[in-house]
Amino acid sequence: MSAAEAKLFAMAINEIRSLVGCVAGNDSPYELRLAWRLAYALHNDAFAVVEGRSFNLEASLSRVAEIDGLLGGNDGRRIADEMRQAIS
Repeated sequence: MSAAEAKLFAMAINEIRSLVGCVAGNDSPYELRLAWRLAYALHNDAFAVVEGRSFNLEASLSRVAEIDGLLGGNDGRRIADEMRQAIS
């Protein structure tokens, strides 16, 4: 993936975080809150990509897994595990 392609996806994560954050509240459907938490967990790393900086991949995956503690369920861990598998 080129740097431009990576920046495109990083910018999309930040935009999704902003857009979903405007409507995701405690009474929102679980999937909407999960999407917002996922984008929020990764948005600083997305900014790093846009700015050409590196970030700690394991810390990013840990933040994704920690979503379970915020929302209940096991989707954060599942997503983090799928991401780990995809990048290994």
